[in-house]
Amino acid sequence: MATASQPIDPRDLPYCLRAVRLVPWRDAPTENGASVCYDTFEHGTARADEPQWYEVEPASGSEYSGGTVTLANQRELKRMLTECEAFGGPECVWCTAFGARGTYGLFVVYAALPEEIVGVLDALDDYPVVNEEAVSALEDELGTEAWETWGRTELRRALEKVSGAMLEDLAAEQLFELFGVAAGCIGHQWVFEQGAQAHFDFTQAQRELSAALDDPPSWLTVEQTAALEALRACIQAVETHRV
Repeated sequence: MATASQPIDPRDLPYCLRAVRLVPWRDAPTENGASVCYDTFEHGTARADEPQWYEVEPASGSEYSGGTVTLANQRELKRMLTECEAFGGPECVWCTAFGARGTYGLFVVYAALPEEIVGVLDALDDYPVVNEEAVSALEDELGTEAWETWGRTELRRALEKVSGAMLEDLAAEQLFELFGVAAGCIGHQWVFEQGAQAHFDFTQAQRELSAALDDPPSWLTVEQTAALEALRACIQAVETHRV
């Protein structure tokens, strides 16, 4: 486990750190990068002869707190800490934590961290993002996951509800192109809410696609135009059958 560290003047600490201490009945992390229960720590200053741990608040969250920034921050800091070889000894000076409702956290012994990591943590007070590209990559990942697990189905249902057409003949690739048309008309793709949950208004998407059938935007790609034509054909087939 980490050894007791020298006290640091609170005025020298980044505001993004929250002082915590080990809970007596919990086992302390024994190696860097260990994953422990979130309640291994509690709020407060360290007891005598124990290291002073801190929670990195911009790298912690849950299903109900934080977002893509805090989750990306944790991933980036974990990567940097794993790759860093400047630690002064074998003691554990950082770990991640997990808890109920998707809780995740990052805990460090600030006084024992190398200057490279200290600089990154200090900078979070001025701008709470470790790496903008990492946030974008994470949002792409979460958006793809949302589309594959439920987004495609939601768009198909929204279109079927209004048109009365069964759209089984639309291929997954065509539905994805239609999603791109709707997103282009709305002005964004996925919105990431609290807890890094992906959201997209598929009811609005249906309205935008209906309008695009009547007045196709000039910026459509060849694939998007083909997907709109496939949707039009499905709807017209139903209307012809009704007549």
